[in-house]
Amino acid sequence: MANHLSSRFQYYLNKGFTLIELMVGIAIVAIVITIGVPALNDFNTQMRVDNQISEVNRLLLTARNAAINTESNVTVCPLKADNTCGNDWTGQISVFTNTAANTAYDAVNERLITVKDAVRDGDKLTFAATNIVYGATGQMISATSGLIGFCPSEGADLNRGLVITASGRVATTSDTDNDGKDETRAGDEVSCS
Repeated sequence: MANHLSSRFQYYLNKGFTLIELMVGIAIVAIVITIGVPALNDFNTQMRVDNQISEVNRLLLTARNAAINTESNVTVCPLKADNTCGNDWTGQISVFTNTAANTAYDAVNERLITVKDAVRDGDKLTFAATNIVYGATGQMISATSGLIGFCPSEGADLNRGLVITASGRVATTSDTDNDGKDETRAGDEVSCS
């Protein structure tokens, strides 16, 4: 009986795939890859957009909290080489105390709180003003409300943004009309142009 079982086991070990079974298996794998790769790319882009929006939101919350806690002005802006605020929001964005209430960072008299890394090449991060300054009360003292828009290089359907109010509060945009694109509370689609 033991000999009968071992010969049957040996039969299954020696048996391989037929050419038809192999072709069917390859076809199934090809179909799964064809369907899955584009969905995975969209998922990765959506995750990158969400991460950038969350990171900018945390940066603004850090600046506002620092202004309230230190009872001084705190500036958020992309610093140029000469330590003045520029308008290229796709580069590094700095948060620093701003005792002089101007648009320049003084490394001797002011404190650099944090820095956000630049966005990926091809992506856009835009804001209409060159800086955001929070006062000791947590309200914006530099500009009125505005939209920080993030637009990935993969397409406008995934654009997202943050709306900053004059009170200093920040709200994330959302798809209010179910068209697959984020809008502000006023109903305007998020764009980076």
